[in-house]
Amino acid sequence: MGASEPGQSSLDALAPEERSALRSAAPNFRDAGGLRTKSGQRMRAGSLFRTGQLANLPSDAEQALTSLGVTDVYDLRTRAERTPKPDTLPAQIRLIVADVLADAPTSGATALAALSSGKGNPPSVDAVNALIGGGKARELMHEAYRDFIRLNSANTAYREFAVGIANSGGAVAFHCTAGKDRTGWGAAMLQLLVGVDSDDVISHYLESSPRTSAEFAPLVELFASAGGDGDALRDLVDVEPDYLQTAIDLMTSTYGDIEAYFVKGLKLSSGELAALERRLLA
Repeated sequence: MGASEPGQSSLDALAPEERSALRSAAPNFRDAGGLRTKSGQRMRAGSLFRTGQLANLPSDAEQALTSLGVTDVYDLRTRAERTPKPDTLPAQIRLIVADVLADAPTSGATALAALSSGKGNPPSVDAVNALIGGGKARELMHEAYRDFIRLNSANTAYREFAVGIANSGGAVAFHCTAGKDRTGWGAAMLQLLVGVDSDDVISHYLESSPRTSAEFAPLVELFASAGGDGDALRDLVDVEPDYLQTAIDLMTSTYGDIEAYFVKGLKLSSGELAALERRLLA
């Protein structure tokens, strides 16, 4: 595949202490640009960053966001996810809540947050096993990815996100809880729009796998040691190509192609669409 820009990462320009703090606090923070399109153009690097939640950031990690030129952060999480772990950002960075799953707050994409929030009474192992065991976890994830296309709240949130990027004067970061599902579709839809090959889009999406697997390994081990279905929880933690393909397939069957999705589904005008493409391409 090899679509990502070779050589220096946009994060390499950070001071070592900033880069280390950011990677520790947000392991799935990475550039969503730098990929080559089928026409030979390349997405702009250093202007669009995808990540997991940005809660409890140390000062060096906050400074890293400023050093990267981030001016806007889009939080794609539900209220139940945001409340126990709100983003902590430098004062000059604007936070925009764009709740993708407001119309389906118990979606499989948010089940992981309920286990790892660290506040309130966590669900019992038996309750979680009943929800995700016996292959149910994978179907929950497929349903969540369908929700990214079919929910009114998803269309509203992704429209605000897309228009915001088009109008932003600085770099934009966006995230859900782990930075792999709602964030994964947010990155994929933009990459597909400007003509990145779908195989390369999926390869970029799969780069979350080792990051989220390592980040949530202690939770999986703790859950399994308490009698939980560890394999089922891993299906929530990991990313799989068929998860993203489910969203792509529903988008295509519903709208025909990615441009129609932006126009008919997200309701972008031709001017907004052109501005977004200009913003995304180098």
